[in-house]
Amino acid sequence: MKFLHFDDGRFTYRPEWPVIAAIVGVHVLAGALVPFFFSWKETLFSLLLAFVFLIGITLGYHRLFTHSSFKTVGWLKVLLVILGSLNWQGGVIKWVRNHLKHHLHTEKEEDPHTPRWLMHILSRLHPESKNGKLVIWVQNRLSGFLWSHFLWIFFNRIDKNPMEEKKLAAHLDNDKFMVFMDRFFWAPQIILVALLF
Repeated sequence: MKFLHFDDGRFTYRPEWPVIAAIVGVHVLAGALVPFFFSWKETLFSLLLAFVFLIGITLGYHRLFTHSSFKTVGWLKVLLVILGSLNWQGGVIKWVRNHLKHHLHTEKEEDPHTPRWLMHILSRLHPESKNGKLVIWVQNRLSGFLWSHFLWIFFNRIDKNPMEEKKLAAHLDNDKFMVFMDRFFWAPQIILVALLF
């Protein structure tokens, strides 16, 4: 499916359909089932799980694997990778590469978190809009907010000149478990769902 595939000359943008389907599906399903199965106990448990999963991103993917801020034992590394993958932000190696690119190229074209490319795509979709002021406002405000907070998770940005990218996170490329978890980051979600139900 070519829907939402874009090429701007240097980068190709492809939707991460499994991630989109999982995140949208979970929220739609939760919204549909809440009237029938709501309880404060499950709500608090969900918030606790979200906090624990966030530790996987902040402490694991970010502080340990991206910045090597501390050293730890093997079992804790495994746990942090699994917790990080439960956030549906992609595999650990991809996440680390994106974050390192973000630090190297903050708010420039190469920054995977910058909303500039999304604004470029929106302008291509609506080049001569009758509501030009609204489109400009969306491009400059709303798209930046949405992209920087969660839309970046839904797209895979492929650099046509991947030499720099290959060097980033090279320390993780040699670890078989990290490579496995990068490829199958969705597997812990499936296991968690099976355990919870």
